[in-house]
Amino acid sequence: GSKEDRNFSECTLLTASAVLPPFPEEFSIIEELDLSGNALDSIPDNINNLTNLRSLFLGGYPTDHPERKNKIQALPNLSSLIHLEHLSVHDTNLSILPELPMLSLRIL
Repeated sequence: GSKEDRNFSECTLLTASAVLPPFPEEFSIIEELDLSGNALDSIPDNINNLTNLRSLFLGGYPTDHPERKNKIQALPNLSSLIHLEHLSVHDTNLSILPELPMLSLRIL
């Protein structure tokens, strides 16, 4: 099968609220998800349903728009993402890491 990627970085996904709605069931095939630079306050708990996810990018923002930095302070439990190899959380407000799939994770 082909690799499924979704790049939503710097898309300004949200206007007034910095909360994403739950991920659609169809997102379960995604292997790479880039949500960096969207001024997000949180990630939906059902991110655990994205069981094919290999890379999740939450950190980073355009240098000319620091207000787009994700302000995530906590993440849901990610231990069911058994294929997750790369988790980017730099430049967020994250202070505690959730439970992670330690066997697959290579880059944090």
